[in-house]
Amino acid sequence: AEDGIRDFCLSRGLGDVYKRQEQGYHELPEYENLKTLLDQPQEDAKLIMEDRFPVPRLVITWPGHGLERFLKSRVNPSKTDANNTTVQSGNYITDDASLKLFMDHLVKLAVQSVN
Repeated sequence: AEDGIRDFCLSRGLGDVYKRQEQGYHELPEYENLKTLLDQPQEDAKLIMEDRFPVPRLVITWPGHGLERFLKSRVNPSKTDANNTTVQSGNYITDDASLKLFMDHLVKLAVQSVN
């Protein structure tokens, strides 16, 4: 889950978790733990969001879904360079600076001499 000011993003899983969900395993009684694993983040998000004002929008996404861009642009802006262009396929252009770019700029400001 990614908690932002305007959006609260939940991913319904990656890799094997997502594949088993697509196959309907979470609906089988012997895989009740998978259903709990998938449902719990949404319940947690509701609890977190109920005390917020303004209430953020809940965005639920999964691999390859169109809303995945909300999650990727917030969680993984590190895949952009200083000119904010995508470096690796599958990532999205974002207004946010990567943590590395931010830290590099902070170090540069910290070590520059004051005249």
